[in-house]
Amino acid sequence: MSTKSTIAHGPNFHFYHEVMDDDHVYLRLETTEFEAGYGRVMVPIPIHIWETIRHLGGAQLDLINYTDENLLVMVEKNVDERIAEYQDLLRNNPEQADFIGLCGSFVFGGADKPREEQVKNGMEHFRQERAHQREIHAAILKLRESQGPSQRILLNLNERQIAADLLIVLIGQLSQEHFATQWAPEIEIRLWDAATGLTDQLKQEGEQARYLSEKCQGWVVWDKAAGKPLYVTLREWEALYCERLTKKIKEKFSQ
Repeated sequence: MSTKSTIAHGPNFHFYHEVMDDDHVYLRLETTEFEAGYGRVMVPIPIHIWETIRHLGGAQLDLINYTDENLLVMVEKNVDERIAEYQDLLRNNPEQADFIGLCGSFVFGGADKPREEQVKNGMEHFRQERAHQREIHAAILKLRESQGPSQRILLNLNERQIAADLLIVLIGQLSQEHFATQWAPEIEIRLWDAATGLTDQLKQEGEQARYLSEKCQGWVVWDKAAGKPLYVTLREWEALYCERLTKKIKEKFSQ
């Protein structure tokens, strides 16, 4: 079984992750041009390959600002939903319960284990993941600061914040256009579906949203308590998205 997880590929290159290696991305080039010396190798990267791969393979840094309290809220929510789904299957579809119980077992352990044990396992896993992300983030900042002044200006742009702000503007504009309101939660779903290719509606706006989402590694939703848009990580948004779809399906079948 291959341990490679493809990010992009073409006739003469393969850009990929190795399973269980979160510290590197790998690029295999089929070329006759290279220079090698002791402890050094130089391989020219064709510009069309560079222009493809430079947009991909970015580090996931969604946990670097999470406190233990934030992690606990996230883990408890995931565990409670996991247990509820498992118990529901045990009652209504027991032949699938064992399979579902294995999903997420690498992080939380079996879905049939006590809640406290699953929460403990989840906290240990995400604390380690957070520590690793913080190490990567620190290394990125250190390397960027070592560059020249003109390079630092570009490298130190807060791309994630800029992309999140532009995503807020885009959803706000679509809300005004389609619902004549400051912010319509329905647009959050429609735009995400367009961004992920699930619908042909809002195709151009979906492409814009996809780009911005990848740049900020997240999405934006309306925060009722604060009365303003709120940035959420992709991990958080995917959970919210699934909740909303599940609620919509239940409402449809209850009618």
